[in-house]
Amino acid sequence: MGEWPVHCFKAYDIRGLSGEELSDEFAYRLGRAMAAYLDCSSFAVGRDIRESSPGYASNLIQGLVDSGVKVLDLGIVSTGCLYHACWTLPVDGGVMVTASHLPMPTHNGFKMCRGTLPLAGEEIQELKDVFLAGDFKEGSGEHIDHPHEDTYLEAIVASTGKLARPVKVAVDCGNAVPGPAMSKLLDMIGAEHFDLYCDWDNTEPNHGADPTREYNMVDLAKVVVENGCEMGLGADGDGDRIGAVDENGGFVYPDRLIALLAEDVVGTEDGKDLLIYDVKCSMNVEKAIVSAGGRPMMAKTGHSFMKRVLAAHPDALMAAEMSGHIFMADRGWYGFDCSLYNAARILELWSRREGQSFSSELNRLAPNLPTTGEVKVPCPEEEKLQTVAAITEAFSDYDSSTIDGVRVRF
Repeated sequence: MGEWPVHCFKAYDIRGLSGEELSDEFAYRLGRAMAAYLDCSSFAVGRDIRESSPGYASNLIQGLVDSGVKVLDLGIVSTGCLYHACWTLPVDGGVMVTASHLPMPTHNGFKMCRGTLPLAGEEIQELKDVFLAGDFKEGSGEHIDHPHEDTYLEAIVASTGKLARPVKVAVDCGNAVPGPAMSKLLDMIGAEHFDLYCDWDNTEPNHGADPTREYNMVDLAKVVVENGCEMGLGADGDGDRIGAVDENGGFVYPDRLIALLAEDVVGTEDGKDLLIYDVKCSMNVEKAIVSAGGRPMMAKTGHSFMKRVLAAHPDALMAAEMSGHIFMADRGWYGFDCSLYNAARILELWSRREGQSFSSELNRLAPNLPTTGEVKVPCPEEEKLQTVAAITEAFSDYDSSTIDGVRVRF
């Protein structure tokens, strides 16, 4: 390639258009750059089901191998499986070839970990500088096929346990990578499940794999109502976020799931009572945490930032975001986000309850508040700090937080 697409190096990962911005050559050079920047000797690599992912993964791996790195190739896995590999296998980090919930036919990308924590912010910009400079290590590494999914699913069940009763649930994985593993996991824990779009199809024939968008949950809602399910759960494109509908097919904003989990985990482990949530969550989350006897802590939005905050607080039981990223850090779990694990946790929690409806419990813990949903207002980069300062000043008579932009409490 002539000029490299440096704008694809984002705050949390690398993402771009397949074939136009990203290429096999880009992936190979990224492998060389990662080996040099991280000075790693072993790495795990996973990929999703996009048409471009096999080529990108193969070239990324070759770039690592040509730099002297031993690569454990996990094959097609969810992002949670890659994270688990980073925690449990003898590797210095990992890369997931995916663009998460972005359209599968057009986009792809790379999520990267140093050790067990994701690269983010300045680290990704430093990686970009190494990528552009081209001063790489030379070596002769090794490419080893290392399937990990079965091990991962067994680890999930060991942490969550099997269901106390066969909860009746529908699941929608949007034809994306988590589908077959989700079906297998629900069998393993003893759920009665109705699977929707859990087969792989990278043309996305039904809807996008983003369960935090109500329009992507319409088909799931119908299946829930038609089959008398207790709830419906949706996974996103790479399997690190979760969404839900209630027994009536009503869309559930993900922060309401945080309240449900918070009540269940507080008081279960000695010395751990902190629960972390991001600035986008409603006031109900803080209220639910306090009501359960936990200590709430607000943090900056972004899965990379949340994991770092969680890692810095060993007294935390969990962290979570409005976007459906939930990071459980109890029951011996690792504090990373995974659709599969969180689906099992929600169902296990619910299997211990009988005679209640999902909607009534959510309304008790976190009643729906008036919301606009997410509204993205364009603002030039050079004006962002000035705009936040002006809003903070305009509402100076009210309590506010500037952890991430400005949040005003009325």
